[in-house]
Amino acid sequence: MGIELFFICLALVLVPLTNGSLKKLFKTKFNNKWTLVGVAAGHLAIAYANIPKSRYDDLGFGILMGTYVLLIGFVVSNFSVKGIWLAFIGLCCNATVIALNLGMPVKSTAEFLPVQTIKHQTATSQDLLTPLSDIFVINRLKISISVGDIIFGVGIILMCFLLSRKSAKANNEEEYEL
Repeated sequence: MGIELFFICLALVLVPLTNGSLKKLFKTKFNNKWTLVGVAAGHLAIAYANIPKSRYDDLGFGILMGTYVLLIGFVVSNFSVKGIWLAFIGLCCNATVIALNLGMPVKSTAEFLPVQTIKHQTATSQDLLTPLSDIFVINRLKISISVGDIIFGVGIILMCFLLSRKSAKANNEEEYEL
């Protein structure tokens, strides 16, 4: 969930830098916000609950996929929100890879060895859809990201950018006020 939070923060920083309005962005009405509580709870459980390694493939995987179901449901219920469709594509890429491999395969390098978690596992030759897995290693940050992460991030940035713009009507009204 770390890279996703990075993209959300980046989007919030870019809004004012591109003459957007955070006030307009935060006025956006989203449907089914309650699902985000379940997503957060699931990610907190994965990160901090003492789930034994012997239960990663059933209990841990179930919680992880449950968070994806809730998050994808939230996004689908908000398809009318500008730009959210791109975040949907990124989420679906990640959910598909995780579902097929019982976790996200992570590429390892000489400088980067992934830590085995409920969500992440070292990539093997048996993995499916490896081009969509965590193949981009950022050694300095000691993280790896996937194509789905990048698409999701661009989608969040696009959505925030579009939602923070003043409407053409508002721009015309400002011209007449001067």
